[in-house]
Amino acid sequence: MQRLSIFLIAVLYACTSFAQNKSGKQDEEELNIDEKCNCNANQFQRKYAEKFVDDKYITDFLLDFNAQGENRDSISNVMKEKLTVSLAKKIRSKVTSVETHTISENTTNNVTNAQDNYVSTSKSESNVDLSGTYFRICPDKKQENIYHGFVYIKKAQFLTAQLSMYKLILNELQTQVNLITKNLMDYNLKDLSKEYSNCLKKKDKADQIAFIYSSVSSNNEITDNAEIKKINETLVPKLAQIRKRLYNKDVDKRVDSARFYIDAKRYPEAMANIDQILKVNPDHEQMRELQGKCSKLWADEAPGKIEDYVKNKKFEEALAYVNQAIYYKVSENAMNQQLGTLNQYYFDDCASKVQAKIDAKDVVNAKKLMKKLQPLSKLNPQKYDELSKAVAKIDW
Repeated sequence: MQRLSIFLIAVLYACTSFAQNKSGKQDEEELNIDEKCNCNANQFQRKYAEKFVDDKYITDFLLDFNAQGENRDSISNVMKEKLTVSLAKKIRSKVTSVETHTISENTTNNVTNAQDNYVSTSKSESNVDLSGTYFRICPDKKQENIYHGFVYIKKAQFLTAQLSMYKLILNELQTQVNLITKNLMDYNLKDLSKEYSNCLKKKDKADQIAFIYSSVSSNNEITDNAEIKKINETLVPKLAQIRKRLYNKDVDKRVDSARFYIDAKRYPEAMANIDQILKVNPDHEQMRELQGKCSKLWADEAPGKIEDYVKNKKFEEALAYVNQAIYYKVSENAMNQQLGTLNQYYFDDCASKVQAKIDAKDVVNAKKLMKKLQPLSKLNPQKYDELSKAVAKIDW
């Protein structure tokens, strides 16, 4: 429905442009290639810059286009495409505002991820509706296969299209938000996250159009329009209502997940869920209790777990386990002491494996192991240097 509506608006303005072309106004006649132009680049630019100098148009040039190997029709099409893209970029370049949608300070990362971390820079990513553009293309006066192009759009026509598009998207967003809030309690976390993400994307698109409009227009018709103001005033609290519901459902889910992982003795995963809530709500009572319980159980388990890893020479797993514990501040002093010992074990084990690959002249796997060894090279610089030279020798 949205695409159809956008298409109809585009057709409307395309038809308007066609009707104007038929009216007989020479300055609005859309030409393919004007063989009578007879200008070089400077003359062409001066001619149209002077003609369209007032504030009624948005314009851009494409000069000295090399059309070698192109036929007449393709020259026109290629240049029109390039001019349209260039004009859109020129309009976007006037937009200096950046609209970043974040949910709130009291929202967990899971909810933020539900938006796909939706951040949009209006300046570089927004689509510009350029229905009703006009082109002038002419061959260079002296240079063969060189063409110059000019594109313009009436500012009033462009702004009318942007305003219509903005209202259309805003009304669609209002309908979508109203439907969500009406059935808010029936959504599960996944579906509500998806719906909310779609709302933010639509709102961002509307905001981009508003930024473009304000950058081109001398008035603030979008922000000052009473109808638009009324819609935006109702959208803000309803989006906040959805946000709050998302946060509460996410907290409930993470509390359940943390308890499950603690019971399953999967303490790093439990802490990940706990940490996400405490980052945005440090005083969350349930999570504070679960954090204390998880930390104690993890600290009690750690010595035996690390010993098993070392016994089975699973040094990478041991290091990952200890680093996770340090990150979540579980027995930090003891874990930091373990870290130094495990790094040395890992270096020695990896070095012996590299030597085995060197002896087997397996240069590919020797190099892979050397990459793992490199971060710990300071533990034994001499040994690392010897192995590097040995690997280089068999590679050569």
